[in-house]
This record gives sequence, structure tokens and C-alpha cells, in this order.
Amino acid sequence: MGLPLILLSGMGADERVFARQRVSRPATRTYLRQVGESDDSFLSWAAWAVLTWEENPQPLRIRVWQIHGERDRLLPARCTRPDIVVSGAGHVLSMTHPEEMNRFLKERMTAHGRGSIGAGLRV
Repeated sequence: MGLPLILLSGMGADERVFARQRVSRPATRTYLRQVGESDDSFLSWAAWAVLTWEENPQPLRIRVWQIHGERDRLLPARCTRPDIVVSGAGHVLSMTHPEEMNRFLKERMTAHGRGSIGAGLRV
């Protein structure tokens, strides 16, 4: 898969080699394909929502569990308070490390009396 020229413009030779190596990973190719196939209006809205996010003045009082990728460059782990950091994982854990994600979810649900994933759910 070649990188679009727009992504390569402004990069030095070393950066272009690094970018091509990163895109050669199956999970990265899948992610870029999904973004490329996404609706433009949705992507605009999503970017706006992230950039204008305001904290709720009356936060919910519930326990939130966080799993984080060690190599997440979009939101580095050092800027968060994760419950677990997955070694070698980046930002899109569900695509690159599904086993770790499922194990994390199952452990949390079991620890809180929910049994296995899906137990007790009515569809």
C-alpha cells in the first residue's frame, strides 16, 4: 500500500521511510482504510467534538477502568492514569491487541459479579 502524497509532503527522507514502515503493519493499514472510508461530515464532527470537549461540571460518580497502549502517541500513557498499560500497543488497542482487550474486560466484569462477557444480558 502506498502512502498518499499529501501524507509524505513536508517529510524528510528518514521520516518517509519510517512512515512507510509504520503503514506496512496490518493494523495500521486497516485503520487508515477505515478512516479513508469514513463519512467526511462524521470525521469533521468527531474532530470538532474532541477539540471542543468540555468536562462535565457534575461528573458521574462511577468507577471507570482504563486500558492504555504503551506506545500511544495520540494520547500518551504518561498523560493518563491507566489501570493497565499494554506493552507494545498504540492508540487503537481493540484492533492491534484484541486478546489483551478481551482479557481486561472479562477480568473486570468477573471481578464485579458480572460473570463472563454477555452473562445476564438480554437481547
